[in-house]
Amino acid sequence: MPIYDGELNAEKLNNWIIQIDVYCRVKSIDSKRSKIQLASLRLRGITLVWWEGRTQADLKKRGKILSVWSEFVSVIKKTILSTSYMQQAMMNWQTLRQLKGQSVQSYTQEFRKRALILRISLDSPKTLLKYIGGLHSYLRHTILMFNPTSIDEVSVQATHLEARGKNVNPEIGGTSKTVICKP
Repeated sequence: MPIYDGELNAEKLNNWIIQIDVYCRVKSIDSKRSKIQLASLRLRGITLVWWEGRTQADLKKRGKILSVWSEFVSVIKKTILSTSYMQQAMMNWQTLRQLKGQSVQSYTQEFRKRALILRISLDSPKTLLKYIGGLHSYLRHTILMFNPTSIDEVSVQATHLEARGKNVNPEIGGTSKTVICKP
């Protein structure tokens, strides 16, 4: 289990949060309070000092400490990461598209990474449409005909289309082939 020491690195903080989530899922730790207790044991340095101060202030002010995991995540992110970082991450999310020459697999990895950073559910219909909308137009139009229900399903279909070279588009580095039939 990793330790988080308060480094101002959003990716490290998000990876730490995800690893706590995964560990708790694997160990069947369902209690949100237990999850926070486990996470607090994995803090070090300035982050541990901050958390202890926050705990003491909450006990004094409200008579109890923070006990909801999603609130803990929100508070630690807000405290550690600057508002401008999160605003930039959200703007990057809003404009995320598959780049010219970028594979579906690479786009999918980037999409998932950014969604995790922002704690956006990958299972919502809105996120699915965001993912499909970011694909190259020739893939997007074909994929929509299949009426997909998940990002995994779209990713597999788009990867197959890409691999087969079907509807190769010069915009993304391919070539268009014209077949001439002679009478």
